[in-house]
Amino acid sequence: MESFNQAAEVLAQTNSAVSKAVRRLEDGLGTRLLLRTTRRVSLTDEGRKYLADCQKILRDIEVATDGVMQMKSAPHGLVRVQLPPLWGRESVIPLLPQFTATYPKIELQIIVSDRRLDPIDDRVDLIVRVGIAKEPGWVVQRLLPNRALIVGAPSYLERAGTPRHPNDLKDHSCIHYLPREGFRPLPWLFSNAGKTSQRTFSGMLTFNDPPAMREAAIAGLGLVQGPDFLFAEAFRRGTLRQVLAEWEANGPTISLVWRQDFFMAHRVRVFIDWLMKIAGQSKR
Repeated sequence: MESFNQAAEVLAQTNSAVSKAVRRLEDGLGTRLLLRTTRRVSLTDEGRKYLADCQKILRDIEVATDGVMQMKSAPHGLVRVQLPPLWGRESVIPLLPQFTATYPKIELQIIVSDRRLDPIDDRVDLIVRVGIAKEPGWVVQRLLPNRALIVGAPSYLERAGTPRHPNDLKDHSCIHYLPREGFRPLPWLFSNAGKTSQRTFSGMLTFNDPPAMREAAIAGLGLVQGPDFLFAEAFRRGTLRQVLAEWEANGPTISLVWRQDFFMAHRVRVFIDWLMKIAGQSKR
């Protein structure tokens, strides 16, 4: 956070009130904590040390408070978590009644977004991320690998036939995914003999929304490739079938991310444990 305006918004204070509070703190300490320019505010060396020391004190207080609370009561308090849109909507939110019934005193604030958030600036306890997460100073715990499946409706397969090899897809209607910030559909992934390849196919339908692609496939409009969790319910209902299973490829891993210096409150830990549980169930 590098401006008084942002700080004032987070603290529900005026810009001048925040500025005066910082000035009083600097006067009391007898040193400059912030360097101010017309465009940004940055920490001095003294400011960085003071911030780190204060954060440690606050974490120690939270550790002590949380320890006492755990002795006397069930997990409670606020957990603020970011979920990736697709996996969050498909695999987590429908199961939240299980969590809230087990932990009724935990308040959840769920941010459904694939925007890169910062645990400190955005006050997020836990981030669920799709793909590679290698930020320095962060803990990354693998949650769930996902597979890129090719599926089609029984009605479509009866009409167009079942492909036996990726080369057969040139004679099929292939429904493609268009990234939200892109102009070209993503290629399909194939894995064989330990090697992964990418291929593109012609098709008359392209969507920028994976659930819409799934519904188009269920309607019999063609074959589609997507993450396995996207099709779990359709498989259970028999409205979609997997094809080319022997060419199945791995998709990006879903991981849990939090700061290495972050105190893991009990309420956050039970939410992580619950996510791990539902991720384990989805593998079966």
